[in-house]
Amino acid sequence: MTYRPLASVCFLLAACFQSPGSIPIRCDLDNPCPEGQMCSQAGLCVALLPMDLATQPDQALASVGCANSSTGQKLSEQVWGCAGAFAVGGARALCGRGWDICKAHGDLTPTQCTNSVSSFYIADAPAYRVGTDPLICATTTVYRRWFGGCGAIPPFMGLIFDATCTTFRYWALDQGGGYDFSAGPTIDNAANTNASVGVLCCKP
Repeated sequence: MTYRPLASVCFLLAACFQSPGSIPIRCDLDNPCPEGQMCSQAGLCVALLPMDLATQPDQALASVGCANSSTGQKLSEQVWGCAGAFAVGGARALCGRGWDICKAHGDLTPTQCTNSVSSFYIADAPAYRVGTDPLICATTTVYRRWFGGCGAIPPFMGLIFDATCTTFRYWALDQGGGYDFSAGPTIDNAANTNASVGVLCCKP
């Protein structure tokens, strides 16, 4: 007997039986199932569940910007602050599935980025500063590194600085507040030992 291939791309099995009291419908290539059912390998019609319903849990999960929602702060529909310590190479793991570390502050205004955030979260916005010169938005292998971000800034954690190269106004300092940028000039070289601060995650 030949069976209809399972339409796994479009549907998931809802059950492998008919509702109680109904008579099982046998099926094969020449005797297809009624609409809304498919032929199982047992040669019986089974109900189908539309994929858009089956993926609702995944869709709900994708709306959360942090891998650990209990330590995250939703700042907007597009931006979450995700707190947590991380080793070198582990910053992106704080973001939820389908999210990544922000390069800007998304749909937040500069004021929202600084006034409505209870902690501090760095973005993928590297900069450096030579002496007392303005911040330069680029990576560096020589000078002290900074990363722009959103949040409340105690003096030991960052600086309010009106840089012309970015819309970020607050900056985390290397070796400040738990952040360590000494391993390299990119966000993937950053580390953090303070579980109360973290990274800024955006939905692409």
